[in-house]
Amino acid sequence: LENQYSLFDYGININDVIQLMVMESVTENNSIKNMPLKAPKNSKDETYIESCSTATSSVIEEDDIEDISVDSKYFKLGDYVDIRDYEYGVWYMGKIVKIKKDNSVENGQTSSDKEEEHDGLIYFVEDAGAPNNTPAEVTLKDIRPYSTENLPFDQLKINDKVLMNYNTEHPKERGYWYDVQVKQIAVNRRNRKVIGDVTLGTNKAVLTNCQLMFLDDILKIKPYKLVAERTEEDDAIMQTMPTVERARALRCIKCKDNINKLCVDCGCNICGGKDDEDKQILCDECNDGFHITCLSPPLTEIPEDDEWFCPTCKNDENEIVKAGGKLKATKKKTLASTSKRDWGKGMACVGRTKTCNIVPPNHFGAIPGVEVGTTWLFRVQVSESGVHRPPVGGIHGRDNQGAFSIVLSGGYEDDIDKGDEFMYTGSGGRDLSGNKRTALQSCDQQLTRYNRALALNCNVEINDEGGAKAVDWKKGKPVRVVRNYKLRKHSKYAPEVGNRYDGIYKVTKYYPETGKSGFIIWRFVLKRDDPAPAPWTAKGKKRIAQLGLEII
Repeated sequence: LENQYSLFDYGININDVIQLMVMESVTENNSIKNMPLKAPKNSKDETYIESCSTATSSVIEEDDIEDISVDSKYFKLGDYVDIRDYEYGVWYMGKIVKIKKDNSVENGQTSSDKEEEHDGLIYFVEDAGAPNNTPAEVTLKDIRPYSTENLPFDQLKINDKVLMNYNTEHPKERGYWYDVQVKQIAVNRRNRKVIGDVTLGTNKAVLTNCQLMFLDDILKIKPYKLVAERTEEDDAIMQTMPTVERARALRCIKCKDNINKLCVDCGCNICGGKDDEDKQILCDECNDGFHITCLSPPLTEIPEDDEWFCPTCKNDENEIVKAGGKLKATKKKTLASTSKRDWGKGMACVGRTKTCNIVPPNHFGAIPGVEVGTTWLFRVQVSESGVHRPPVGGIHGRDNQGAFSIVLSGGYEDDIDKGDEFMYTGSGGRDLSGNKRTALQSCDQQLTRYNRALALNCNVEINDEGGAKAVDWKKGKPVRVVRNYKLRKHSKYAPEVGNRYDGIYKVTKYYPETGKSGFIIWRFVLKRDDPAPAPWTAKGKKRIAQLGLEII
């Protein structure tokens, strides 16, 4: 996808069936392959044909090298395996279509010493449910033989590591398949209960003490087995796509995917009907569906416009103040308030007037439509745009998923800003009682809550004690970075006024150390990884001028 968009930006979830248009790019080599070889009409020299044939074959040989797979000790081409989703840690079925050598291992760039975690190869695995998608490139630690054997509940033991179904958002509903470490088993006359630790993501973040609901679906994790030790039966199992599909999460929690039940969440937002899908239209803002006949006024056909907005999201064209125009006097409203407190007529405590619905709150990466260099006058506007949702806090994240965005405002004395790289101080360790916004460090910081969320963005296993450093830091989860004008007194890269979106950064390492105040602080080093030029550079300023970005 272009411009760093992901399927999440389009409201697409795991197991959704979608249709994509794939454009083939015709390269020079492809045109050479398809071009017939013809000798000049007046030429009788056969060396001409031989030279052309040799040149063409050399091109083909070079291209074919990319398609040649190497041998693996544990897997063969065509094997069906469990593959782990890089970001969420979900295991799903895939098929190995190519195996290549990992050049980073030859160059000594990997930190893994266990052959079971990395055998020096990269596996190209296609999603068995969507074979037309681009195959995922993973290492050995993110694939394993596909689990099909069910483990009876009475054979389950404490500390067993199994594959179970869990829903992180709605724990009582069907979800996706995760690695679970069993911590507690309870059985009484009425029910059975299993408590376990659920592993999320390849950095092995753990969601502790989760109650697992679906105890009839406990799968054994298959160990790796050498190809040389396989029997004919093993080969047949590995090379055959399983006929029984695992239970998966519901698309709609409210109606339980019942096609005969009216539901405004997954059907028409007005009547709740799910019929006449060819006469339903999706809003490009809220992504809700509407029957064209249910709209007021109703439509006779699907609009041909590139964008369509529902009545709730659409702006009244009569209310839009065009360039050079003024707000109508009748539209100037004064907010009525019964409070007699003087809030200083400022923006520090103003509430949000709208919420970003383009992407979910836990979205990693850029916000579609928000360009690097966009500047807002107030923090609440940044919150409304979805770039950084907390109107006050410096870190937006969840300690079981990661951090989505941060704001640099010079609130900590230990922060160091070098533009494309900066050293960020974690949150906590200050007494903010009495409605204070900032204070001196008064106690040690802990790698919990928002600090732990930011640590999960680093492409390395979490370490609560000494921190960690990523070898391949660019594979870490993206963080949106906003610089506030208050940082200007410490950094030349901050804007002179307002709050500026500076693009995507990645966490390269994090570690604890003693700060200037004498207390332990957690330091996070972030590097810029955004295709758009930085706003403070000459290219960045030129791009901002070309886009016509002005302070909002």
